[in-house]
Amino acid sequence: MKKRNYTLTTALTAALCCLICLLNGCTRDNDIDIPQTSIKTMGATTVQPGETITLTGANMHLISKVYFGDATTIDVKTPQTERDHQSLTVYVPTEVFEETKIVPLAVLYNSVHRIVVCEELTVYIAPVIPTTSTTLSGEVKPGDIITITGTDLGIIKALQANGESITIDNKKATEITFKAPEVDTDTEFTITLVYDNSLGNDQKLVVPGKFTVKEVVPSGSVTNETQEVETGKDITIEGTNLNVVKAVRLTKAGGVPSDITITNPEATGFTFKAPEVEEDTEFTVTLVYGKSDKESASIGTVKVKKATVVLSYYHWENVTLGAPATECALFDASTGRTIAPCDLFDHQADVDFAMDATTSAAARLLNPANINDNFMKAQVCGESTLFSDGKDYSIVRTSLKTQFRVLSTGNTAENALIQKVLNGEITDVKEDIGSINPSASAPTVIENNILVFKNTNKDKMGIIWVKSVTLGEKKELNTITMDVYYEK
Repeated sequence: MKKRNYTLTTALTAALCCLICLLNGCTRDNDIDIPQTSIKTMGATTVQPGETITLTGANMHLISKVYFGDATTIDVKTPQTERDHQSLTVYVPTEVFEETKIVPLAVLYNSVHRIVVCEELTVYIAPVIPTTSTTLSGEVKPGDIITITGTDLGIIKALQANGESITIDNKKATEITFKAPEVDTDTEFTITLVYDNSLGNDQKLVVPGKFTVKEVVPSGSVTNETQEVETGKDITIEGTNLNVVKAVRLTKAGGVPSDITITNPEATGFTFKAPEVEEDTEFTVTLVYGKSDKESASIGTVKVKKATVVLSYYHWENVTLGAPATECALFDASTGRTIAPCDLFDHQADVDFAMDATTSAAARLLNPANINDNFMKAQVCGESTLFSDGKDYSIVRTSLKTQFRVLSTGNTAENALIQKVLNGEITDVKEDIGSINPSASAPTVIENNILVFKNTNKDKMGIIWVKSVTLGEKKELNTITMDVYYEK
């Protein structure tokens, strides 16, 4: 019995020893050794965009990201198996830093661990400083084009000639052009370029050398064919060195000079518009040029004539229309004349309206279609009345038709037209009349009446201003004096 217990104890002890040995053997074979990255050196602590930074150390192939501050991250995209274990080179990103900046540089390894490599990495942005390859020399005339060549000239914002600003004509990275300035006497100039960069504003670069601008005196004369022109017409000046002229100065006798600016004149000639004048006016002509607007000697005279106004309508003033028994009872608005009885047969189609006298106390305008036998009996040519001369007056008596409308100040549209007539502001008869439609055939008129009329055969409209009405003891003595506007 004691022998069996001993055997069991021995077996259990052996099993326990094997288990311990087994466990000890498994732990040695599966130790986890995670590689660590250590960075020993860094190539530089001041760099420019586009340059490289080299980090050296151990297990550098484990780095997957490089951080330039908090905003810019570079991913290491080379497959890990192809990377160098002892060094890592990365480019400083371009188009990220606009000015010199100090940022921390850090790396990420094993995807989760971050190491700050450099607390203060200076990313340096070199200032843009223009250069010139031109040396100024020689003599030029005012307005001549001068070219300066160089590098980074695109940042130039201003030019100075002897400290005074001048205009840049054209600017590129490698070239700037400008016109030689105006001068009063021969003047030597130094040119300075003004620009802004990261070092500050209004930086200056003096262009090597100097040049001299020679004074140029223009001379010329008014051409013969333009010594007398109408307002608004061209006046031509011909001569030499006229490209330096800034203005033409016109001076009338006893008057204040007036200048007309000249833009881009040619050296041998230019033109300008004759000014507006209220009456025909003769001017002395001189030329303005130079830095201080010097005036040349007189180059001649020019007579500017008041412009002829071409109206879009006829305007007949102070026309007198008489009663049927007179020589002036019928009116032609196209010519502004009355038609005598002897002329009526040949001009009956020209009649726009006539005058009728119903009583000695009233006068009226008459639609030609309302001309009756009594009217024709009162019209006498020689010893015969037009009623009995055997001629056919059917055109004037049956074909023509004119209607009238006496305007009222109580009507807004009609009163507006009345005021235009009284103020002499008629510009276009038909447009000024607008929607006012005549309808009466034989209105009675008095002094200061204003009427609209329309000849429906000619499809033309007009305006009558009755200036006065004269009433005689007999109706045959009545007259109307009027102004007439009639569309052409």
